[in-house]
Amino acid sequence: MLFKNREEAGCVLAQRLAPYKSQKPVVLAVSNGALPMAQKIAEVLQAELDVILVKKIAAPADPEFTIGALSESGEFHLAEMGGGLSRQYLENRAKAEFAKLIHKRKQYSTLKSPVGLNKKTVIIIDEGIATSETVLAAIEYVRRQNPEKIIVGTIVSTFETIKSLKKECDEVIVLYTPVLFSSVGTYFEKCPKVTNKDVERILIEESKNGLVCLY
Repeated sequence: MLFKNREEAGCVLAQRLAPYKSQKPVVLAVSNGALPMAQKIAEVLQAELDVILVKKIAAPADPEFTIGALSESGEFHLAEMGGGLSRQYLENRAKAEFAKLIHKRKQYSTLKSPVGLNKKTVIIIDEGIATSETVLAAIEYVRRQNPEKIIVGTIVSTFETIKSLKKECDEVIVLYTPVLFSSVGTYFEKCPKVTNKDVERILIEESKNGLVCLY
């Protein structure tokens, strides 16, 4: 265990990201679990906060084995080990998950009018990155909106994953790089599930503060 909870982890990570405060960045949480951390980071950096919707795609025989990730723009990032799967399986899964992402974005977009990322410094936050597919899909989604910079921040990741991410963004900031990556929850004393209702609550809170932007 490294941190008491996600909020404490967010405060620690925010200190590493502090040099970007003057650039008036946008902070994007790439998963539900990352949002409480991202909220703290946005508070410290006085940044706009949002969620970016990305869905992992699992192998047909193993729901824990990630073969790729889909962003809310419909772009699919396929892992190298996923290349052996049939095109029909990938297309069917992508179509089903994309419909879910669009539905969720419609729900969230009622909270705030869209704001673009053009020429902005964008900080993508995940609580832990075991494999790179989800964050790579998020990076590709952000890049298409012509940002000034793309930064990735996380609590824990592997050296190999960090290496692959660094090729696709301007900087990767990670607090802990263990030799063996355990589940993200093992790095927190308390790590309750962050539900969609929790996400909506946080977005509403930030909307009232004028710090949340939805695309």
